[in-house]
Amino acid sequence: MTRLLTGYYPTGVCPLTDELCIQPRPCRDVLSLMYSCGMYDFSGKFAFQKLIETFNFHNYDSLLHADSKKHDPRRRIGNRDTELVVSLLFAAKNGDFEVVRRMYLQGTNLEMADYDGRTALHVAAAEGHMHLVKFFVNVAKVNHQPRDRIHVPSRWGRTPLDDARAFHHEDCIRFLLKQHVRGNRNSIPNDVPGSENCIECVCTFPQLCPSYILC
Repeated sequence: MTRLLTGYYPTGVCPLTDELCIQPRPCRDVLSLMYSCGMYDFSGKFAFQKLIETFNFHNYDSLLHADSKKHDPRRRIGNRDTELVVSLLFAAKNGDFEVVRRMYLQGTNLEMADYDGRTALHVAAAEGHMHLVKFFVNVAKVNHQPRDRIHVPSRWGRTPLDDARAFHHEDCIRFLLKQHVRGNRNSIPNDVPGSENCIECVCTFPQLCPSYILC
């Protein structure tokens, strides 16, 4: 009953089907009664002890910055994921480190992509926000293996490294190229002159880099 009514609160509309199942007033009245059930030290805990572990209905839960592990059944399905992607990509475009850091601390997946397959790393590299590029790779641990977001092309066939090159952001180019070479160190032939210093050479003279390193 608790799960049913709190899902319909405060309008009586089912959050899964958008169907009006209970009139708003009796829904609020029953919830008020259930919230006050229990006696003495258990008042207010009898019906909702487990509920607040899943839904953000606790008196001190924030409605604006809700715990990422909790759900708000009063919001339409899909709204949260859409808002997260938009907020993340806009923060990456504007170089807003605090927003990105806060989303990371809340457990947000920083590898989310828009409908074009562009991630926040794509956007940060295209805008030349080196501090965000480093944060995504070094702190948030965005994968930089052959099948990760750095190398998997977006809808337009571009990687973050391609975007950094297109807009001539040299710092981002060197950093992403360094990660690329580190991830593909085993693919570099031993007979290449100076292969022991490959990372430094490639980052210093990317125009001289062999094609098999950049593929």
